[in-house]
Amino acid sequence: MKNVIKTKRLWLKPLEASNAEALSPAINDFEGSKWLAVVPFPYRLEDARSFIAGALNGKKVWAIIYEGRLVGVISIQRELGYWLARPVWGQGIMREAAEAVVSEYFDNQCYENLGSGHFVGNEKSKRILNALGFEPVREVTKLHSLAQNKELDHQKMNLTRAAWEKRDNAAVKVTQKQVRFTSERLEFRTFLDCDLEAVMDVMSIYDVTKNTLTWRFPPERAQLRERMLRNDKHGVALCVFEKGKLIGTAGLASGMLWYSLHPDRWGKGFGTEVAKAMVSYAFHRFDWPCLEAGVFSDNPASVRVLQKIGAYEIQPIALWPLARQTSVKCREFVIPRSDWEQNNAPVIKTARFIIRSLSITDLNDFARIGGDARVAPMILRATTPWPLPDAAEVLMQSAFTGRPGYRLGVYDAKERLLGCVGLGPDASIAYFFDPDRWGNGIATEAVGAFIVDCFERYDFQSLNADRFHDNPASGRVLEKLGFEEIGTGMGGSRARAKPEKIIEYGLSRTAFEQHHNHTKA
Repeated sequence: MKNVIKTKRLWLKPLEASNAEALSPAINDFEGSKWLAVVPFPYRLEDARSFIAGALNGKKVWAIIYEGRLVGVISIQRELGYWLARPVWGQGIMREAAEAVVSEYFDNQCYENLGSGHFVGNEKSKRILNALGFEPVREVTKLHSLAQNKELDHQKMNLTRAAWEKRDNAAVKVTQKQVRFTSERLEFRTFLDCDLEAVMDVMSIYDVTKNTLTWRFPPERAQLRERMLRNDKHGVALCVFEKGKLIGTAGLASGMLWYSLHPDRWGKGFGTEVAKAMVSYAFHRFDWPCLEAGVFSDNPASVRVLQKIGAYEIQPIALWPLARQTSVKCREFVIPRSDWEQNNAPVIKTARFIIRSLSITDLNDFARIGGDARVAPMILRATTPWPLPDAAEVLMQSAFTGRPGYRLGVYDAKERLLGCVGLGPDASIAYFFDPDRWGNGIATEAVGAFIVDCFERYDFQSLNADRFHDNPASGRVLEKLGFEEIGTGMGGSRARAKPEKIIEYGLSRTAFEQHHNHTKA
């Protein structure tokens, strides 16, 4: 974990002996200390020095620095603890500090749980813990308060890694630092120090390491850790897990794909599953026009994997793998982004419809539906009528690219275009349908299936949508799908004379999962 943590407003720095003079008067306030178990009142300079001496003994304890002065302390081991000076209460400072520290904890530790607690009646602390995702565990117990010199009711709280990563705001911060996604049977995530021994075990098998280019055999621990920590604009290294057990590693480096699996998992389709998942992730995260991979000529299994996922073989070359210390023929493969996107675009089937990529052959219907006088004022770029060249420009910008920013057509059993659904780069949902088919539940069915695909395909923590004030039917569709109103604004359409009021909606991943599970049941 970091020694110094910077947030939007705060510096979190390790406590130092020199902090005692600031710490003592800040915490010497009965309104704050009465809610702490081991803090006496009054709080003397000697108490502050004693506390700091203990904090310097290998514990993770930070001073909270706000506007250049110490305003609190936060600590984390297997439990989260904190206090804040009363003059800065009510400004969100403790929540900001706690979110940063808990994020560091789950990013850099292998623990699945974090404990904490609060005295019953300390509503401020309770709200902070609830906001972080903590939940009560067991019944209320008694705990002594030094400041009050008596036993008080105390509520233990617990935060799971899963609950933390589901939180809307915090999960966004986590995914910026820690990559985590799944395939059918596997989980992929960034390396933590607690993974070191398991990764060493895999890479210390010669039959694994000999198929890599730059890994030495036996691997050097420091080199292994340094490489597995990679997560930047040029690439990423990931651990691969099956049912919680590390079975290999995979990574991307400047447009190159690599992976290594334990021999126990060879011949079971895991190589193909890893390669497909990594290619999808690569084209989602990076702007590479293609992805390359190299396979030594005596590794036919990996050749078959790359062929299965659509890679093209190009000119072979001779390379010098460090583990072998000899020249070996390497077969080079390439996967163009355009081919991957075309072959892996979404195809969503519902009870009545197929949702798939639009084609230029759909242009006439696309322009007719979007340009209808009942539809065009409800969407952004259409006019009434909608000239084919203008509609074609929008349609051509609708292609699926592996990342948000595309439209799909909704077709009936006879392959007739009924409308479109789209996902914007800002995680916004949009749609329009043939008005002659309104009132038949098309929007609810098609948009509902599209939302499921969006949450499964991407690590969004929320989706948003909006509608014009004079389109209540769209509001009913969104509410049926679990969206809630979150605000209002002004929006424009090429088919309207001026901007008009729009109603804004949001759907968090947590709310989606609850709604989706309920509707399935």
